[in-house]
Amino acid sequence: HALRLLTYILVLGYISHEYLQMTHELRRNEAYLAQAQRLTRAGSWAWDPSETHNYYSREVFNIFGLDPTKGNPTLADFVRIYHPEDRTFVEEAEKQLVVEGRGYDVKYRIVRPDGELRWIREVGTPVYEKEAVTGYIGACLDVTEQEHMTQELAREHDRLRFSLEEITELKDKLAKEKLYLEDEIRTESNFEEIIGESAALKRILKQVETVAPTDSAVLIQGETGTGKELIARAIHNLSKRRERTFVKMNCAAIPTGLLESELFGHERGAFTGAIAQRVGRFELAHQGTLFLDEIGDVPLELQSKLLRVLQEQEFERLGSTRTIRVDVRLVAATNRDFAQLVADKQFRSDLYYRLNVFPVVVPSLRDRPEDIPLLVRYFAQQYARRMNKPIVTIPTETMTTLSKYHWPGNIRELENLIERSVILSQGPDLRVPLGELEAPTVTVPNEVATLETAEREHILRVLRETHWVIGGPSGAAARLGMKRTTLQSKLQKLGISRQA
Repeated sequence: HALRLLTYILVLGYISHEYLQMTHELRRNEAYLAQAQRLTRAGSWAWDPSETHNYYSREVFNIFGLDPTKGNPTLADFVRIYHPEDRTFVEEAEKQLVVEGRGYDVKYRIVRPDGELRWIREVGTPVYEKEAVTGYIGACLDVTEQEHMTQELAREHDRLRFSLEEITELKDKLAKEKLYLEDEIRTESNFEEIIGESAALKRILKQVETVAPTDSAVLIQGETGTGKELIARAIHNLSKRRERTFVKMNCAAIPTGLLESELFGHERGAFTGAIAQRVGRFELAHQGTLFLDEIGDVPLELQSKLLRVLQEQEFERLGSTRTIRVDVRLVAATNRDFAQLVADKQFRSDLYYRLNVFPVVVPSLRDRPEDIPLLVRYFAQQYARRMNKPIVTIPTETMTTLSKYHWPGNIRELENLIERSVILSQGPDLRVPLGELEAPTVTVPNEVATLETAEREHILRVLRETHWVIGGPSGAAARLGMKRTTLQSKLQKLGISRQA
């Protein structure tokens, strides 16, 4: 009996020792697990179907901002902490776990009792014993920092994508601008500079020097072939925009239906035949100068959009709702009577006033006859060099005849005649077909031109007789039987000034 009792005591001591060791080992493992959960900000939980033996690790309390001294939280406590926008789908996941026995893996937001918003990643799964659900276990992780990094990466990705789109668009724009400039070089006129020393031309160049440094709109008026584009280029070259693009467009040379697309561009599919995006002239001229020749031919329906660009410096491409802002200096030119166009309601008066901030009237070639010899020599040298012809002299009688001709086509007519003369010349002398300069058969257009010339000469004669006094009872306007403002308008139209 004593031996049996001793055996029981030894066995009990062994079992107690093993139990203590196992208990110690378990507590140490629990401490390791708690430390690991604290370091990883991961919490674990276990639910009993009866909710009488629910377990939450210390990190669960830390994650959700709960006080462990108040005991285990209820499911309702957690629901109150779920973000209102995420509450429904988290409850659906928990219902899926309990009712259907399917696990879940969700990410949602919580608003802790202290008001801090956190992102939580949580997984849950049922525990089976003999094919029956005996409980539920899961883990949750605070992924706020990772979520912020993910969102920042997404924002950075969007910024990079937007930047790439901008770079691609800029690359396309530069490529189109390069093609435009190459085409402009190919079609460039033979003028490398403005040729002439007449007082009328010097007066215009003085005006160019005055207005060029500003960003004001300039309206260049003058007859066809007087070199209005050269004046526009001079304005650009003397401006602070000279390092940027000079874009030109002849409004009369483009069909009305395509003019809006040429000016403002279009998106792919904006209209039938728009198979690709197109950058308009205003975009090409950003931070540069846009020269619109024959501006009087812009249709009325397009003038309001043109006025908006001038006033607001913004527009939309055809087929797009995205507003594009530009910084463009506009120089326009016309050979038409703008005042009459406005009076006939063919041109908006507000657009005319916006364009006519600084008017420049280019004199016709017949008003600067002293420049004709210089132009003849210049064109002769240019075309002789281009055609490799040894033209050295221009006969005196030829130069005299050319200087006396009235040149209805102005400088362009003179240039074309000299080019043809170089082609015909076989020796060192320039042989000009002067017979072509004989007065043409009288027709209605020539009668109009003759009447205009006569009117101009009559006004000039009266101005000289009145010593260029326009107003007053003895001024030129009174002698001509018209108002002072009417005479001033005619002077501008005919390009008459005191130096003329």
